[in-house]
Amino acid sequence: MHSDIRTKLLNNAYCELNNRDPSAYWRECIGQVPKKAYAWCGIFALYCLRKTGLCNWSWAIAPDKSGFLFRLPRTTDPQPGDVAYFDQPYQHHALVQSVDGDTLYLIQGNYGTPGHVAESTCSIKLKKPAFFSIDKLVCELEGNIV
Repeated sequence: MHSDIRTKLLNNAYCELNNRDPSAYWRECIGQVPKKAYAWCGIFALYCLRKTGLCNWSWAIAPDKSGFLFRLPRTTDPQPGDVAYFDQPYQHHALVQSVDGDTLYLIQGNYGTPGHVAESTCSIKLKKPAFFSIDKLVCELEGNIV
């Protein structure tokens, strides 16, 4: 299912592994680095989408206004490159690498202390993320009618 573009997206994310400086993500998505420190998991996911050519959306710095995420349709069948969103215990965005049964493999920005780009796993049943599909963006980039 659109493996070339999804693979490119994940390769762009892999290239950022261990990065602790989100400056490039902010500059790409809002044109500048904010003066105040903000959580940057969502900006990382959006940066990867933009770098892959899937969108040119901007980021809105405001509570509960992650904008780009809610432009994507929800899915119950996450595919590589889709966005996982965790609401509890805090709001967090990550890119889906793969799903194996109940185990979700992710690549995410602002992970751990100090925040960096990292790979991780979690239980879908325990964490209960919402998933947002990039399939429409992939189809549009490929020139297919959605």
